[in-house]
Amino acid sequence: MKTLKITFLCVLVLLAGNTQAQYQKGDMLLNVGIGVGTYSNFVPLNASFEYGFGKYISAGLQTDFYTYYVGPEHRTYTALPTSVRASYHYGKHFLKTRQLDLYGGLAVGLYSPDHIDYRPNKHPKYFYGSSGGPTLGLYAGVKYLFTPRFGLYAEAGHNISWLKMGFAFRF
Repeated sequence: MKTLKITFLCVLVLLAGNTQAQYQKGDMLLNVGIGVGTYSNFVPLNASFEYGFGKYISAGLQTDFYTYYVGPEHRTYTALPTSVRASYHYGKHFLKTRQLDLYGGLAVGLYSPDHIDYRPNKHPKYFYGSSGGPTLGLYAGVKYLFTPRFGLYAEAGHNISWLKMGFAFRF
């Protein structure tokens, strides 16, 4: 464990030089991470991709994946909500540091869960039902890039989980 910590710190020190993280027009932004603060039995996975259309505005797609068991019959519930999202990068108005990007936005999409019955007395597994519909969410995020292309992000808002965090990439 000590070796892992030392290796992680060395990588951070090596990556920390020559950074420019604040959002710019033409940037392609990719976030990949996990969700925290959900009722799921499993940790939700999430990803979002945005393209910079203006000095402060970016837009793209986001998707989440989560699954959990329901009841003593072990009925499995899986959801894959997908949304179009737009972000306003407001940190450029007052931040001096180039490593930090503050943003907020709106996501509009479809929530499409599937129920699959995994009861042992049923073979093969069969589709149990579906319910879903439109989804709308607001979010606020922070991104810190250690290099011009790699960093960490966190987003808070209403979605599958109340907090998302993970790795951020800029192309």
